Amino acid sequence: MKSRHLTIILISILLSAVLGCKPKEKIAPDFPPEESISIDFSYFINPPIETSNYAHAFETSLSWVSLLNDSLQLYQNMLNVVSQKNFNYQDNDTWLINSALYSADNLYDVNYFETINIDTVETKLFFTLDPTYTNLLLFDGYFLPDSTNGFRQINKPDTGNTSVKFLKIDWNIISESKKEIKFTNLLVDDKNGNSILYKDSTDNQYDVYLEFFDKASDNYTFIEYSKTNFSGRIKDLKFYGDENWYCWDTNRENTNCSSE
Repeated sequence: MKSRHLTIILISILLSAVLGCKPKEKIAPDFPPEESISIDFSYFINPPIETSNYAHAFETSLSWVSLLNDSLQLYQNMLNVVSQKNFNYQDNDTWLINSALYSADNLYDVNYFETINIDTVETKLFFTLDPTYTNLLLFDGYFLPDSTNGFRQINKPDTGNTSVKFLKIDWNIISESKKEIKFTNLLVDDKNGNSILYKDSTDNQYDVYLEFFDKASDNYTFIEYSKTNFSGRIKDLKFYGDENWYCWDTNRENTNCSSE
């Protein structure tokens, strides 16, 4: 009887040891939020009808609107399609999402990877478009595990299954109403090094802060505006010849900044 009790105890110990050694379940990482890849330019949808402070703000943003909304469309489409799929675990703390994207009569095979490191998540996206591109790296980068902070380098497909550096995106998203995102042009052209920084403004009057940098002229243009009543202001040393703010009212017409 005593031997039987010892046997039961030994079996219990062995089972506990076996169960205790069970591999820890792998948990898929989060997908970075949509806010980390885009800036809302809807404020500048309506073009000005005459020269004004708002008109200069509109023209300043126009080149970036075209660059980010048009040139990044394929990149955003690929991220959108993979974000709707589930991760599949590979090995070495690496996760994969594979998906197909139909765009402009083309079929893209997209492979999106995330690798969990000690304090960051490394991310890469490759795509194949037969017979032009095979496993071409569209972007890579990293972000913090909670997705609040990170960067991506986006490449632009070139000839011969190659790519060139296109844009760098840095983001810091603390909350829905408090975020920063910066785009820097990496192309080897006359706009190389130009950047735009978007921030949710801490100013009590304006919601949005935009900072444009033109590397060729070493000039900054600052824009702030209200998403509620549409008033705003702009500062541009090269354009105005001074460092004063120039304002527009709720109708986007010039106004004295002291009255704002």
